[in-house]
Amino acid sequence: LPYAYDAPAVKSPASGFFLEAHERARKRLDRELEKVRSAGEGGRVAEAHLRVGTAAREIVALAEEIGADLIVMGRRGLGGVRRALTGSVSNPAVRHARCPVMVVRGNPVSFSTRILLATDGSEDANLASSTATDLAKSTNSELHVLYVGGMPSVFKESPGAIVLDPDLQSRMEKAAEEAARTRLKEQVD
Repeated sequence: LPYAYDAPAVKSPASGFFLEAHERARKRLDRELEKVRSAGEGGRVAEAHLRVGTAAREIVALAEEIGADLIVMGRRGLGGVRRALTGSVSNPAVRHARCPVMVVRGNPVSFSTRILLATDGSEDANLASSTATDLAKSTNSELHVLYVGGMPSVFKESPGAIVLDPDLQSRMEKAAEEAARTRLKEQVD
C-alpha cells in the first residue's frame, strides 16, 4: 500500500531528528492500518496518508484534497488544563471542516444503533435531517428527533419562576413538542 506522503528534502543538522520522527510516525501508521484491517468486515482502505503538522489543520486539509464526505475521529477527552496546554484536535476539525465530522467517544458506534437528530429548522439542520434519515434507513437504526424550544428570557434570568407556576414546565414541554411536530411535518411535506 503506497503512502500519500512526500517527504520534504531536509538538509540541515536537525534532519536526522526529523527523519527519526517520520520513521516513528510511519510505524505508528502501520500499526493503525493493521488494527483497521483486522477489525473485520468493513470499508476497504483506499490509501494511507502520513502528514506532518498541526493535527486539526492537516485533517481538514486532507479531507478537502481527497473530497471526503465524512471525517470520523476520536476525542481524547483531555481535561481543561491539558486541553489548554496541548490544544484540541476534534473541536477545530468540527469548526473548520467543510464536510460532516463524527466525533466518536466512549464506545465504538456499531450499526444498527439509536441516532439522535437535533434540529432547529435551519438550513444546516435540514441537511442534518436528510443525512440522519438516510443513515437510519441504510443501517436499520432508530431515529429520534429533538427540537429544543426556547425559554423566555425572564425564566433564564429567574429560574425560580418555574417553582411559582408548577404547570409552567409541562406547558413549555407541550409547546416544544408541538413545535417539533410542526417543523418535522413541514420537512416531510
